[in-house]
Amino acid sequence: MCSTVAVVRRVLVYKQEFTDRIDAGRREKELKGFSRAKKFKLVKALRPEGLRI
Repeated sequence: MCSTVAVVRRVLVYKQEFTDRIDAGRREKELKGFSRAKKFKLVKALRPEGLRI
C-alpha cells in the first residue's frame, strides 16, 4: 500500500493592520472574494521586487 503526501509551503506576502476587529474581518472577506489575478496584482504593487521565496 502506497500513500502520497503533498507538502504545501505558505509564506506571508501581504499584511495590513487594523485598529478594529470588525474592519479587519470586512477586509479579509473582501480579499477572499478577489480573483487570483487581482490578489497577485495587489501583492505585486506592494512588493515590486517579486515573490521570490
